[in-house]
Amino acid sequence: MRDLHLPFFKYHSITNARTESNTNMHLINAQDLQNLRLEEHIDQIPPYVILSHTWGDQEVSFQEMAVPARDRPESTQQKAGYLKIMTTCRLAQQRTPPIHHVWIDTCCIDKTSSAHLTENINSMYEFYTRAEMCVVYLVDLPPHVSFRDGLKDCKWISRGWTLQEMIAASRIEFFSAGPDGSPSDWKYRGTKSQFCNELAQCTGVPRDVLNGRRPVASYSIAQRMSWASRRKTTRPEDIAYCLLGIFGVNMPLIYGEREVGAFRRLQENIIKKSNDMTIFAWEPVPSGSESRNSFCSIFAPSPANFQNSSMIGPWAKYSHDPEYTLTNKGLRMEEPLYYVPEEGYSNRRSLKREYVLALGVPFTDPHELPSAASSAACGSSSKPKMACVGVYLRKIGPDLFMREARPLKELSAKQRAGLAQTPDAPFYVLTDDDSLRYRGRGSRDLAETLGQFREKGLRFLGHVSQVNIVPQGLWDSVDRCFLPTRLTVVRGLIARIRLTPVSAISNALTRTDGTHVGGYRYKTVEMGVLMNWCADGYTIRLFDTSEHENLRKCIFSFRHHKETKEGMRWRELEEQYPEIKTLDNKLRVHVSDNNGGHVVVEDHVGVAGDKGGSVFIITASAVREQVEGFYQDGQTVEMYRFALNTREETPGGSLLTEQDGMDLLCKVIF
Repeated sequence: MRDLHLPFFKYHSITNARTESNTNMHLINAQDLQNLRLEEHIDQIPPYVILSHTWGDQEVSFQEMAVPARDRPESTQQKAGYLKIMTTCRLAQQRTPPIHHVWIDTCCIDKTSSAHLTENINSMYEFYTRAEMCVVYLVDLPPHVSFRDGLKDCKWISRGWTLQEMIAASRIEFFSAGPDGSPSDWKYRGTKSQFCNELAQCTGVPRDVLNGRRPVASYSIAQRMSWASRRKTTRPEDIAYCLLGIFGVNMPLIYGEREVGAFRRLQENIIKKSNDMTIFAWEPVPSGSESRNSFCSIFAPSPANFQNSSMIGPWAKYSHDPEYTLTNKGLRMEEPLYYVPEEGYSNRRSLKREYVLALGVPFTDPHELPSAASSAACGSSSKPKMACVGVYLRKIGPDLFMREARPLKELSAKQRAGLAQTPDAPFYVLTDDDSLRYRGRGSRDLAETLGQFREKGLRFLGHVSQVNIVPQGLWDSVDRCFLPTRLTVVRGLIARIRLTPVSAISNALTRTDGTHVGGYRYKTVEMGVLMNWCADGYTIRLFDTSEHENLRKCIFSFRHHKETKEGMRWRELEEQYPEIKTLDNKLRVHVSDNNGGHVVVEDHVGVAGDKGGSVFIITASAVREQVEGFYQDGQTVEMYRFALNTREETPGGSLLTEQDGMDLLCKVIF
């Protein structure tokens, strides 16, 4: 089918075009070549030959073929398409035993009936599967050029509809134009089995699929999509409709929805019957508008986005059997996400704190399948033995993510072993760019969108590794922040925070007697954070867990609440734990230098930021690191000078004042 474009009025459901028999089929009766006629067959379908070809300008329509042969006008019989029909019928009659019926897409489908059109396109894969023989006519293969040399340049290789025809038909014979170039004089070239290797090389379809040794369904969705990634169709919607049989789905035809709409509906229908996560293993097509700071839907806009996905296999079902559903909020999943833990990040600066959703198994030969053992080893095991392929996600709201418009990420087994995983809790991935632009006030810039979603959020700066967080859905492990929400529940966090002597901003400590002390070390403490959001802003309390064991247990007890809405309110918390009233939003910790504690210097933990925007829990030593980083990069030298001017001389050395340090970080970084 090439130009079957009609509005959709009625949809005849066929639950599985790959397995169920179609009960209504129009065939050409070819017993008398001078009296070719269309016949409708219901329930009992006789043996038939089917034609696979590329459409030309003079094809015969269903209405023209329905005219009795004696009344058929000469203008119809002189068309190149009619000569193609005659030749196909003659080849069917020449077989032993003769086959008396032929199906050709140009004249056996009534394109004026949307119901007939939809039913036939949804059943076309089955038509080619059930045919006794498929005749392929390569109109642009010169007679003097060999099949092996000329196949790659044939239009038939690059068309969308011929992909499923080549795969579905088990017996194919190839023909090209004869020496005189007449549409009625065809030259026999060979069979599908004879040229299986050449077909696999030109099309990317594995040999085992072409020769029928492996079912199409045994290959991942990403692999099957890659077979169509370089194919073209006349109508943009047909690039999706021509793949219905390959994925065993049925759906109505809606010409006018364009390629993106049709392909989106195809993917939605696929995930209704398959949980193969490689359907999301595609890459954005490079363009000037897409960069690392952009986002995209979790669904691909076109099969062309799967060009680099031919070597991504599925998980083994017995080791990893994910479940995900499409909702009006986005794609709901319950999969763990990989990310670099804070302690790993501090030790391996080459790794970035990023969320990666693992989708499938990489392998080396697109014509082979990964073994079941390797697929199993790539599942969500606590000790992964194999690599995996995934996509980058960013958290933009409570349990809400978006996909970054970046290439696929391959994680080696060693990398996976060093990554942390989020809890197996439900989360959502946005499926619609428009929805994201609406939430992000129309911006396509990732940094700007993330900033908008983090307004009135609570962010941690410095060396922090979380121990316990509630509610988990509001926490972003990548940006180390609590995301804002309208729910007025208490949020709690217990974290280990690395503190260093702030006086090290001058890279030296000074004893009270004025002598120089070289070097410094850090101290790690466990800190608790309790926070509540209301219309007026945040209420935040910091405490040292070693001094407030009851509050520590309180945060851990929050985990027993199954839903965020069931969390404790601030007033209830104060009634149950009156000691909260003695706390404030600052914490001071003593840190000794490397010389046995003769000199005691301090690091400060506090809250910075105004009530109308983001709030930060930071350490003064983090201020030093950020300012030095700016200076070393040659940026904002005046800010560095400002930082030096905010130092306050104390008996213990040079310290940034707490409040000035907090304000400085907000001004320099944010």
